Order: sequence, then structure tokens, then C-alpha cells
Amino acid sequence: MPLDAVDWLFLTAHSVLEVMAGAVFVDTGGGITAIRRLMDWYPDEVWRYVLAADWSRIGKELPLFGRAGERGDELGSRVIAAYLVQSIESFQWS
Repeated sequence: MPLDAVDWLFLTAHSVLEVMAGAVFVDTGGGITAIRRLMDWYPDEVWRYVLAADWSRIGKELPLFGRAGERGDELGSRVIAAYLVQSIESFQWS
């Protein structure tokens, strides 16, 4: 039975990782393989929600980069910029 959008929103990243990561040495009935296929990737509407949430968070942090630079905090500006770049690089594009 496929997971719908509400089911996906109730899952934590850790719980998905517990199922998806690691080697499976024996799957005689095929149950683990079937579950992994169901959880292979987000449904489209959930993926759009995840992207929107990430961009919303980045949008809130982006002004801090400019403010630090305007105040002469060069190191702070660089740290914030590096964090923002790392956040964007961590997106998994399907």
C-alpha cells in the first residue's frame, strides 16, 4: 500500500533512514524490498512542500548575511554565507 502525503509528513527523517539505509542480507519474502520501493522518493506534493519549507528557512536567514557585512562583521558574513551554500547544496534534486 503506497504512502500518501499525510503519511509522509508524519515520518521523521530518522525513521526513513532506519528503513532505507544499510545492507539487507536476507529478504526471503521480499517485504523489506517492497517497503524500500514504496519509500524510494517523496510523492510530488510532499517534495514540493519540503522544497518550499527549505527555501522559506533560507529566505529568513538570507538577510543575516547582508546585515553582518554591513556591520563590518566579515567573518560572521562568511560563516553565514557558507552555511547558506551548504544548506542549498544539501538539497536532493530528483
